[in-house]
Amino acid sequence: MKGESLTSISISPLSSTAKSEAKDQNEKKLKICRFLVQNIQGKGGNTPSDYIIDLSESHHGLFHLVLSVFRILREHSLTEDCYYSHLWSFQFDGSTFQYGWRDHSSNSIHHLDEKDVRILADLKEPLKEGQKGIFSGESAKFNIVLKKIHTKDNAFSESFPKVMPVCNNFSANLLDDFMNDQLKSCAIKLRDEFAAYFNGNNEWRRNRKGGETWVLKQPIAKIWSYEECKIMRILLDCNCKFKKAWSNIMMYAFPDRPEAGTSVKWYQLKKEGCLFSNDGKGGIVLAKRLALTSLEAALEKGVPKVGRNPDAKSEDILRKRGIITENMTSFEKRQKVLYFREFCDSDESDSSDFGINAF
Repeated sequence: MKGESLTSISISPLSSTAKSEAKDQNEKKLKICRFLVQNIQGKGGNTPSDYIIDLSESHHGLFHLVLSVFRILREHSLTEDCYYSHLWSFQFDGSTFQYGWRDHSSNSIHHLDEKDVRILADLKEPLKEGQKGIFSGESAKFNIVLKKIHTKDNAFSESFPKVMPVCNNFSANLLDDFMNDQLKSCAIKLRDEFAAYFNGNNEWRRNRKGGETWVLKQPIAKIWSYEECKIMRILLDCNCKFKKAWSNIMMYAFPDRPEAGTSVKWYQLKKEGCLFSNDGKGGIVLAKRLALTSLEAALEKGVPKVGRNPDAKSEDILRKRGIITENMTSFEKRQKVLYFREFCDSDESDSSDFGINAF
């Protein structure tokens, strides 16, 4: 298979044998998994639309989904690579699958290739609507969401995977027409919640002047991500003015960013002259698609919650493991917590490996 181009790789409809077996067993229905594939990007830029890919749960796997996306990219001349051109990883519902590491195999690697296509019906956990995945590699990047699992009558006469572009009514004008009124209202509410979050003492930070204790302070804005900068570069590439780009797209794409801070980053990118090139494909429509994906992710994640003091959490973990006991002095407990925080600092860490009981 590796010697063939992607377009000649067979992702065929169900085989005649499978059809025959189904008929023999009076199985006239087929369970179909519908995936929404978003932000498909190859070396030549993004696809002009997102895609729906329907797969048979019992006959297709995650590998067939990857092959379908590479076929889309090649059809749009956005890559000359094939799925086997570079290493890649595919995170799906908490598991990470990798391609290209079979010759350097270890028991910890979940392979995803011609030998292990990962049939959807045989995955470790049953499929559920809403499950998400991220594909990342040098040749391509994309996100998936399992939108629907349904049973289809007489599906054995159809060809799968079934690939369909997602149609949208986004205009090429700098307008906020990529959202309905309800989504816009949710976005504005989220912006208000983030504003309150950043204006209050809602983030635990180390107070190194106070004996390595934790104190609540105003949260610090996170570093600008590649995806955020990409939206701005697309808009800059379209010669958009900041104020209009902010009020129609960016204020919704970045609900956790203030206008002033976004303005600083905008003009920094403009000064650098590092614009986004998509070979003239997409433009403002692409920026809207990416903004919508960004907003949906932010709405799902919500505003960070103020948790318990990290030292209190660490002490609970050590009590559970029997490392901290009631007959210890406050100083002894404190030493255990500081050591745990320095070398373990994780619920999953094995404190015995770090000699924590030596204190």
